[in-house]
Amino acid sequence: MLENRVSSKGIDSLLFAYIGFLFLNILEAYAIKGIPIPWIAMALIVVLAIIHRSLRGMPTVFGTSFFWLLFIWLGFVTFLNVVLGIHDIRMPSESTSSFGVFIALRFITLLSVVYTIRLVYHLCQKGYFHEIVRWTVLLGTVSAIFALYVYFAQMTGLPEPPRTRIGTGVQGQSTYFNFEIHRAMGSFREPSLLAQWLILPFFLSLMIGKKNINIHSALIGGALLLSGSFTGFIASATGILASSILNITSPKQIASNLSKLLIPILLGLILVTPFAVRHGDLGRQMMTDPFLVISALWSRADKISQGDSESSSRGYIFEYFQYEPVPPFGNGLGIASIIRSGDRITSWLNVYFNLLYSGGFIAVILLLLFLCYPLYLLGKGKIRSSPMLFFLLAGYCSWFFLYAAQSEELNLFYGINYALLIFMIQEAAATRPGQ
Repeated sequence: MLENRVSSKGIDSLLFAYIGFLFLNILEAYAIKGIPIPWIAMALIVVLAIIHRSLRGMPTVFGTSFFWLLFIWLGFVTFLNVVLGIHDIRMPSESTSSFGVFIALRFITLLSVVYTIRLVYHLCQKGYFHEIVRWTVLLGTVSAIFALYVYFAQMTGLPEPPRTRIGTGVQGQSTYFNFEIHRAMGSFREPSLLAQWLILPFFLSLMIGKKNINIHSALIGGALLLSGSFTGFIASATGILASSILNITSPKQIASNLSKLLIPILLGLILVTPFAVRHGDLGRQMMTDPFLVISALWSRADKISQGDSESSSRGYIFEYFQYEPVPPFGNGLGIASIIRSGDRITSWLNVYFNLLYSGGFIAVILLLLFLCYPLYLLGKGKIRSSPMLFFLLAGYCSWFFLYAAQSEELNLFYGINYALLIFMIQEAAATRPGQ
């Protein structure tokens, strides 16, 4: 099935739709008539899955039954909280949307993820696995190149597209962040969002071609480094470590996988070193210290390990968890965010805490069953290791950390990774000796 491609106008149109959705998600810092472009992409994914005959009629993708149980539970809890008036729900004064729109967007986001899984899995079944990988890497490379251009433009005064979406602080978008070096952000509102977006394309880029020197990996890796996202680096490292443990293989194969990983990172570091400038040095002579990026990341890690609150913006979430009791069955999806917020809605930066206060422990258990299902399938199938499976699994496992330190909602890229990994595991099990 990896090679047996069943081409038709209908399937080709679905691939085109996938490419379009992915491209719209790159434009995270931009809005049309006040509507963020990624929101438009999410809504279109849901509409496509509902109206397209082949997607509407296909069987449920393995493991997504846990998602639907989670979706139904969150819908039930949210409905009860609204109807019974358990909380005096008032939107924060600086909110940019109404209560109904805000809650609806939370559920549309969930649906867009599961329907992305369905779309990608369906394309893989039709033999478009390599096309999905190729286009995801290509768009990741485009995003990385644009991020490098924007970085250079901010240093030299060259033009860049105006950012039309409200920033994460409900103000105009900031392009300067508290860090030792100026950070790349590309077409995203924050450097950490750029890094989160690039992790899957980076791992997928390591799957294409047989040579260790890969221009896609170098460009994406360079943009990742220049983002200065410590969360992104730890998530990637966590994914690699978990994949090495779960995807049991020979020491020689592990060494080969790691060499394929490290060489593009070194090339990326060489690529971005001439561009890196210290924080506050924009418009001045570029720094060419070969260790500037590495020393900045090391300094950030040291500050975070010592509990420097200025080096991490996640302290308020853990303080809330420490002092606010967890509701047994949750306050409802979106409602929990409103209750926690003051004058403006702030991100949980943590899916687990978000769902814990939204749907109680039942929601977290269902989420973990959903997240862990591909790992269960991998162990059950006793799959033979391969470089493709190693990097897909590394990308997937990185989401366990990203969901704890960056993303407060399930992510479209997680959906892509889920579908590719499930498909790859099933293909490997089907071709296993003795089957």
